[in-house]
Amino acid sequence: MSGETVVVVGGGIAGLATAWQLARLGARVCLVEMEPAAATHASGRNAAIFRSVDMHPDTAGLATRSRALLNDLGVPGALRARGVLLLGPEDRVDALATRAREHTVRHERLDPNGCARRAPLVAGGGGTGGLWVPGDGVLDVHAVVQALLGRLRAAGAEVLLGCPVALSVTPGGAQVRLADGTVRQGGAVVLAAGAWSSALAGRAGLGLPLRAMRRHLAHLGGVENVDAEHPVVWGTGPDEVYFRPESGGLLASPCDEAEGPPGEPPIDETVAALLAERLGRLAPAVAGAQLRRLWTCQRTFAPDREFVLGPDPRAPSVVWATGLGGRGMTCGLALGELAARAALGLAPAPAAMLPGRLLPPAPGADGVAAGG
Repeated sequence: MSGETVVVVGGGIAGLATAWQLARLGARVCLVEMEPAAATHASGRNAAIFRSVDMHPDTAGLATRSRALLNDLGVPGALRARGVLLLGPEDRVDALATRAREHTVRHERLDPNGCARRAPLVAGGGGTGGLWVPGDGVLDVHAVVQALLGRLRAAGAEVLLGCPVALSVTPGGAQVRLADGTVRQGGAVVLAAGAWSSALAGRAGLGLPLRAMRRHLAHLGGVENVDAEHPVVWGTGPDEVYFRPESGGLLASPCDEAEGPPGEPPIDETVAALLAERLGRLAPAVAGAQLRRLWTCQRTFAPDREFVLGPDPRAPSVVWATGLGGRGMTCGLALGELAARAALGLAPAPAAMLPGRLLPPAPGADGVAAGG
C-alpha cells in the first residue's frame, strides 16, 4: 500500500512515531491531533524515564530498537543515560536480571552497599539489593517530539493540530471527518489516540475494552545533596515507587492507579501521604521532602496489559497503535515502526499485540459448530 495516504489519529509518541515511519516508507501521511500542540496528554505529562528492563517479555527488545531509531532521528543527547537502579524483593530483582540477560541488556546485580554507592539517596533503606542498568535514564521528550514533527513536515506530511475528528468505516476503507466537516480518506486509519482511542473507535462500532488509569507525579524539594546526575531509582516491590532528580529537587511517583474517563484526571491530595510513606521506606534520605507540585497523567491499558497494535479484524483498514501503558517513552519509537509496517501491509504485527485478542470469540471458534 506504499504511496497511499494513511491518516494517523493522535499526536503523542505513538502517533508521531508511526507517522514518521510511514513517511520513511513512502506513504503520504496525514496526522491529526485534537489538541493545539502535540504530546499534550500522556506523552507530555509523564516522568520521561527510559527503562528497558521490566516484567513484560517484549519491553527490552523494543527498547533496543527504540534506541537505534532515536539515533536515526538525530537528536544528540536525547537519552541521558544516568542509569536506572531497580530495587525490590530478591525474587523480583532476580527475575528482572533474568530478563536483562535474555535480551543482552547491560546490567549488574548489586548488594545493598553497591546500591548505595550507585544511588546515595537509598543508603540505609534496608533493601536486599538491586539491579543496575547503566544504559537507561531520562529521555528529553520535548526534543524527540519536535524532531518527529520536523521530520514529518520535511517529508511533506499534512500535520493538523487542534483538530478533533470522527471515525467512520466505509466499504472502501476508513475515513475521518474533521471538525470543519471536511473528510480525510485513507488507505488505512491508525488509531494512536491513547485514552481516546476506544471511544473514537466505539462510535464507529469498533470499541475495545481499554482502560484509562490515573497516576500521580510530584516534584519534591528540601532534599539535601541532590546530585543532578543521581540515577533513576525504581522500587519494584508491592509498594511500587520511583524517583529521579529534576530541577533542583526530585520527580517522584507512588505508582498509583485509578480508572477514569479520558482527559486530565483530577488530583487526589491524599496521594501525597502515600508517596511520602513509600519513599521513606525506599530512601530514608528523602523522608521529609517538601511537596512543591502534584499533578496527574493518564496511562491506557488493555485488560492483559499488552500493547494493542495491528489491524482490527472487523475493519482491517483501521489499525490500532495504543495501550502503551506507561511504556511509551521506552518503546514508542519501535512500536511506531511496527504499526507503520502493519498499516502498509508490509509485515504483520506481533501476534500477542493484535487487537483481535480482545474481542469475544466468534460463534464456533472453539471448534464446535455454531448451532450444533
